[in-house]
Amino acid sequence: MTISPLQIQQVLNDEDIEGLLQAGAPTDEYETEARMIAEAITQAHESKLTEERLTSVVRSTWAEMFGPFSGDQLRKREAAFQRVARRVMEEQWQT
Repeated sequence: MTISPLQIQQVLNDEDIEGLLQAGAPTDEYETEARMIAEAITQAHESKLTEERLTSVVRSTWAEMFGPFSGDQLRKREAAFQRVARRVMEEQWQT
């Protein structure tokens, strides 16, 4: 069972962590990040992929693409990273 980058992008769009879509960015704004997360999922052994590990992947992807962030800025986004990871895990098992 795998989740496509398009499914991950939808989760990222729904969450809109940076508020870019709300500010008028195009709907493919988070496409690169979705592909990066999908690639990390593919590289991970399915049995070892946990919500915590996926949250870490989302956090590091976000820091790479939108950072650098201070510790406080990361903490403010942490709940969103966790929600994305949870939804991606749920989507992965539904496909």
